[in-house]
Amino acid sequence: MNREAERYDDCAIRLSGVEKMLGDMRLGPLELEVETGTVVALVGQNGSGKSTLFRLLMNLTKADSGKVELLGRPYGEDDTEADIKRRIGYVPEESNWEDLGCTTIGELHDFVCRWYPTWNETLYRSMTEEFELSGKLKLKTLSKGMKRKLSYILAAAYEPELLLLDEATSGLDPFATKRMIEHLAKFMEREGRSIFFSTHVMEEVRRLADYIVYINRGRLIGVYEKDQLLDDWKCVWVRETPQPSSGPLPGVVSVGNGEHGGLIPIISRSSSATEAALASQGNAPVRTTAMDLEDILELLAQEKIEKKAENKER
Repeated sequence: MNREAERYDDCAIRLSGVEKMLGDMRLGPLELEVETGTVVALVGQNGSGKSTLFRLLMNLTKADSGKVELLGRPYGEDDTEADIKRRIGYVPEESNWEDLGCTTIGELHDFVCRWYPTWNETLYRSMTEEFELSGKLKLKTLSKGMKRKLSYILAAAYEPELLLLDEATSGLDPFATKRMIEHLAKFMEREGRSIFFSTHVMEEVRRLADYIVYINRGRLIGVYEKDQLLDDWKCVWVRETPQPSSGPLPGVVSVGNGEHGGLIPIISRSSSATEAALASQGNAPVRTTAMDLEDILELLAQEKIEKKAENKER
């Protein structure tokens, strides 16, 4: 299959029944499809298996079971791995260049660029100038943030179809983070490109992501459209505590007390339906406020855990 035939496969990433044991914790089973042309954020607590998932995607570690496909192709076929990796830009959580025999940024550039036929030297020089990374700088003197910027530049300079970023902005100052986010947004302007990135910073998710993949302790909690989550989940405030006798309230996750200036907060996963039901019961909402993405994800994880516990009891 030639490159033109491959390049716009519907799925940039496809995981089918992927599992991997991590000590006492199992990552998976994972069923996941990342559509070409989308930006997907991977979120979860430390130790949930995010970095291991990136290593699985790069074939740096093998799954115990299941199938990993990138850009429409699985690893394992003759010459497949090299071809796939020429089309993927990978920024690991920790960069390790010591074994390459390079001492300066310039030497590392000379080593890396020869492996990629699509290398864009103009883009590389533009980014190194913007991020203030001289080719004369010694690799061993680079700070964590400088290494992070260099790793991103090297991954982006050959204009891959898919960017895999494991905590891409970790160690960056606010100004460098802003530039990085701007670069990622510009990267997505070309048709057929995709980004899969992990982060602990919800502002990055808000600004970049189309979808959120949420894992907790190795288990997939769910895949969510970011804008839909923020539109649907709201805190609806009323003056009177809803009574069961008044009828069901669709979408309600929890009902608070009147400690907030006499108003009752109602957390809803379907705020429009909740508001309409409350109004029909004569308890019209006083106001409706947005929820933090972190709080929404925490509630989704709690729901999943509670449902799993209920199923075990049955």
